[in-house]
Amino acid sequence: MFELKNDLILVDKWVMKNLAGKDSILDLGDRYENRGNRILIHIAVRLINSFFHFKKKKGDLVAGCATFFVIISFCPVMLLLISLAGHLIGDVELAKTSVMEALKGNFPSIAPWILQSIEKIINAQLTTTASANIVNLFLLMYSSLGVIASVVFGMDTISDTESRGGFVIEDIKAIGLGAFAYFFMLSLIICSNPKILGIVLSNHNMWGRNFILALSSNSILPVLLSVAFFAVFYKIAPSRSIALKDSLWGAGAFVGCFIFGKSFYWIYIRYAKDGLATNFGDFYTMIVAAVWVYFLMSAFFYGASVAYMNKPLKIVEEAAPPLAEIPTTETLPRPVDEVDKAS
Repeated sequence: MFELKNDLILVDKWVMKNLAGKDSILDLGDRYENRGNRILIHIAVRLINSFFHFKKKKGDLVAGCATFFVIISFCPVMLLLISLAGHLIGDVELAKTSVMEALKGNFPSIAPWILQSIEKIINAQLTTTASANIVNLFLLMYSSLGVIASVVFGMDTISDTESRGGFVIEDIKAIGLGAFAYFFMLSLIICSNPKILGIVLSNHNMWGRNFILALSSNSILPVLLSVAFFAVFYKIAPSRSIALKDSLWGAGAFVGCFIFGKSFYWIYIRYAKDGLATNFGDFYTMIVAAVWVYFLMSAFFYGASVAYMNKPLKIVEEAAPPLAEIPTTETLPRPVDEVDKAS
């Protein structure tokens, strides 16, 4: 007991010696709590300001235009992805299966007959000769440039910048961004499919291969890859130069909206699926797919608003009129009946 008392005395002396003049643990807790509150308030204010900026710049209309180009360019994009993946892994059939699985996983409840129709179109268009594949790559990329052009136009609208360099420079820029986007989608398909990822990483050591496969199976690797890609895309796509920190803000907002939309898909299953199926039959999945694409494009341009909205909105309030100009009951004209009675 005496030794324990001496130990407590030594601890008290050490605390008094080393923490003299310093903040206590409670003070540090209050300080970090206040700092966390300020960070949360800053995030909320930026997201809200970005939403109003998105509405002010008609981001919903721009998203509708981009949705139209995505829908009409759907098959060329799918064929190009399958061709690129087939050349990379050396198995076009495996690439087609992986792309179809990615389509099924990211588009909510597509009817089987729609998937079968898409698969028939893809099977009819795929070729095996190398020269034809190279020609198809260029043709498919050119036919899907409308998506990139509409996206760049929308980002210029959101960021309040004008296109520069003429149509030649803009076309070259669109081709470069399109190639960058296709590389990302191809990488995302590979990272999301453990079988293809295992083939690509077959020459790596066992520990690194298992670690990357674990990140892929837990969806951590696709999320990190998506945030990195959209951060770079938001930074280089428009003519306006922004900091990497701001582009990371936008990428995080877009990926967060995508995860939020997929996580709350059960709301559609519970409240809207039966009604749409009754009214539109098997075609209801096409309507849901179009709405989902529109949601993704709206989330993309909202992420652009978050990236380019690095300053708070200026709230302009009209000055109140002078007190002398405010009408009172004495200065207001009297009703006609009262004027007649007075006369």
